[in-house]
Amino acid sequence: CNLLKEAPFSACNEHIDPEPYMAACTHTLCKYPAVDGLKCQFLEAYVKACSLHSNVTVERWTTKTSCPAVPRASCQDRFCSDNEFCGERQVGYPRCLCRAIFASKYKSANAYGEPTACTKKSASVTMANCLLEDKSIDYSFLHLNDEACKAEMDELTHMVTFKFNSSNTCGTVVMANNSQIIYKNTIMRRNLSDSGMINRQSPVHIDFSCYYAQPEIKSLAIRLKQRAVMQEMTSGEWKYNLTMKAYIDAERNNVIQSDTDIQLDQNIWVEIETEGLDEKVVVVVMDSCWATDQPSPSGALRYDLITNG
Repeated sequence: CNLLKEAPFSACNEHIDPEPYMAACTHTLCKYPAVDGLKCQFLEAYVKACSLHSNVTVERWTTKTSCPAVPRASCQDRFCSDNEFCGERQVGYPRCLCRAIFASKYKSANAYGEPTACTKKSASVTMANCLLEDKSIDYSFLHLNDEACKAEMDELTHMVTFKFNSSNTCGTVVMANNSQIIYKNTIMRRNLSDSGMINRQSPVHIDFSCYYAQPEIKSLAIRLKQRAVMQEMTSGEWKYNLTMKAYIDAERNNVIQSDTDIQLDQNIWVEIETEGLDEKVVVVVMDSCWATDQPSPSGALRYDLITNG
């Protein structure tokens, strides 16, 4: 930081006071590691201030300080975000590079960005463009299973986001196992070899998915002439509700309450309903339903109402 009082910076000292720049430089470098060309930014700011206010040009200052000659403000005709700095990954090829502090949390997890964000009707993945460029990946060539679904870049943060929803599934594949209903998509790189173009990029294949947990068997108890109960099943970790109700009419207007008397041979209507599922992606079907006169259905006499769906 004290270089600002030495040649060639001393040519500016009578025009621009170097003390504020030296104080800011010292304060910052005492708190943060000297990476990402951090020390050069204060020297560059002083040189710019000098040229703007006095028309004095500081000659060959980058050579003496080993700072890059490429200005930070202009990097491939774009401004770098707060999490980036302009530097040279290859000789003569400046671009926005990830700051070490920003990139460390992703590199330690071997990731390019944030985890998959799952909502009721959509899923998205957000990645840092500077991390992709570190691997020579051009985000504009990436797409989902449907090639029309590409990433969107935030011009302020330079984070790129891939997403799909129930209105535009982007080729999402829906799968099911015994415990989960999974919808998965893949971020991949467009195949340029088919068009005869020279390919200098490695293949990209990044899977991401969201899932619904399958509901467990639920029961509804009804006692003849004594009481009827309505039970709403809401599991702790699930993202939707499963409700089971009993009615005394086919229109399902009169729900069976605790003081409702049910006669032998009287018809009742049972309705199972889900709330919170995206019907365009996943639906619930009833595989089996039965009645029993015991509190627990295990090992009890069973009267099948629905079998095999």
